[in-house]
Amino acid sequence: MPAAIALDNSGDLALLPPLIPDLSLLLSPWGVWLTQRLSHHTAVWLPRSLVMLLDGDGLPLNCGVAAELTPAIAFWNHCWPELLQKPGVHFFSDALDMSHAPKGEPPALLDRFDALVAALDRKLASGLGEGESEQDRLMLEGSRDALALAATLRGDESPVVLSALRHGEAEPWACRALDRFGLISHRLADETLRDVLAARLLRGFAHSGLAPLLGGGAPRLAAVHLAVPGAALPLPSARAATGLALLGEPDEDALTSVFEDSYDDTLWDGTIAIWYEVL
Repeated sequence: MPAAIALDNSGDLALLPPLIPDLSLLLSPWGVWLTQRLSHHTAVWLPRSLVMLLDGDGLPLNCGVAAELTPAIAFWNHCWPELLQKPGVHFFSDALDMSHAPKGEPPALLDRFDALVAALDRKLASGLGEGESEQDRLMLEGSRDALALAATLRGDESPVVLSALRHGEAEPWACRALDRFGLISHRLADETLRDVLAARLLRGFAHSGLAPLLGGGAPRLAAVHLAVPGAALPLPSARAATGLALLGEPDEDALTSVFEDSYDDTLWDGTIAIWYEVL
């Protein structure tokens, strides 16, 4: 993994852990700018749902929602080629050759990410909201990907999910998603711990040039930290192609893969999440 810990001018360790913004931030007017600024100072991982949206393969949206998101998507597409050249910008696509992951990472990380996403989808299947808007479903998908990334990444530093806390809302979108998946999130009440965690992010954000965004209060930033015991499991074995390809014979479905934790619903058992408003 590219070092999310680097040296600043004073020789101190860098200020920011790896960061995972969710769609509530990325599809805001500041999404591209925030990603660009932060990627100079740490690894920024983007949810797969954003990449699919830019490719035109995301959730189908009605005309109203599509029209509302068109300016943001157009701006992302305009900036996308340059963002892909930045060494600090990463994402997992549906296949390894389409992903933008750091060199040297084990291919099985994508398998683990897929398994974590699938396990969350199965948790949600029995509790779909009937009156849910398409925009809510898109935000939920983006939060799902962000949470799964946070559980997948295995660097020396645990990543932090960044989410927007909108006016009048009691919790950020990432925590609303945790609730939908049957996972509990706690607003951090311990002021000492909160001050330590928030101070590090604030210093790093200021160092990255985000002071005007933070000082202006729009959007309000929330940070979500996850502890996922199941993520400590060894990574799954290398993918094995199904069908006749296993016997050395050609198979049209040779790219279809099976891996040992693809249907493991226990991966999220015991998960603890805390969140706090950064400023």
